[in-house]
Amino acid sequence: MAERQGRSPQPLQLSNMLDEGKAKRGREASHVEKQKGLSNLLEAVMEVRERAEDGSLGKAKTAEEWLLAANVLIDCPLPFRPTRDRQVTRRTRFHNAFVTITFTAHRPGVDLPTATDSRLLHWLLNRVVREAREAQARGEAPRRTVEWKSAYEYLADVGKTICAKNYRDLRDSLSRIAGLSITLERHDDTGDLGIHTAFLESWYLPPSLDRSSKRDSGDASGRYAVALSEAIVRTATEHFVAIPLAIWKLSKGRPLQGSLLMWLYKRAYTAAAPSLVSWELLRDQFGLEDSNQRRIKPVTKKMVTLLRSMWPGCDVQVLSNGVRFSQQTAPFLQRSFASGNRSAYGIRRHRPSAPE
Repeated sequence: MAERQGRSPQPLQLSNMLDEGKAKRGREASHVEKQKGLSNLLEAVMEVRERAEDGSLGKAKTAEEWLLAANVLIDCPLPFRPTRDRQVTRRTRFHNAFVTITFTAHRPGVDLPTATDSRLLHWLLNRVVREAREAQARGEAPRRTVEWKSAYEYLADVGKTICAKNYRDLRDSLSRIAGLSITLERHDDTGDLGIHTAFLESWYLPPSLDRSSKRDSGDASGRYAVALSEAIVRTATEHFVAIPLAIWKLSKGRPLQGSLLMWLYKRAYTAAAPSLVSWELLRDQFGLEDSNQRRIKPVTKKMVTLLRSMWPGCDVQVLSNGVRFSQQTAPFLQRSFASGNRSAYGIRRHRPSAPE
């Protein structure tokens, strides 16, 4: 009996050793996966730099390799995590004035969109801004409707795999975006000015999103269509920033990192004189929660390193009291695509025009 009692711990010790072995292999697999992800990211970063240097990203107004993104979504992203809040407010400083941006969920029972849904917002706005600029060049009124043949078209454009989960995610994103409204307010010495509008004016979606939507039936009534509000189209068309599509695609699966990278690129591109964005202001405009506040500085440092790797001529420094921007020492391209950044989000110094 004593001998059996003396040996009884051995199976338990062996079990512990097996568990420890599994945990170690799990940690090793996780480490390998992280290293693989980092390697892929670095390859993508260097590809952006090479394409910027050899001109294959396009120059001047050859916009196919660029995303025309609304300033409002670059400066003040949607929440990075799902939230039960029906309304969130962001604040940023722009041209010596404070701009407050409020996102509100208006559809009953449908949550506020998140930063992950911003990929669809960017995609829709890019389509409408491109078409609006082309219409203006022809002397025509801009269209506010965006149509596409199938969900497959969107998933392929943003680099997502064609699977049932991504179709479901797309429908959920469209549902949340359909209930989104945006309020923009500018506060300066001249007074308070504002715009309040729904993001979408109307929408039409087929009853299901699945693999079969990849096939074009030729029936125009089966296409997806959303109509953006007049105020959104006007503001996005007049006040956008051009982001290389290659940089935008780096944000896939990394909402915070991707949002920081695009914001850093935009600020570095538009910097005409030294300016400092404090950590407090950056937290306010990104709406960072307590869990994210401690890591905003190290994450920003990593994104600045990536940006410098892609664009050695940018002048961005991470300091103890914030992020400092200065005028670029060399352009990202020899002839950079022009930004439509003329004023603070279309909130001019006169009364905003009423939606048509």
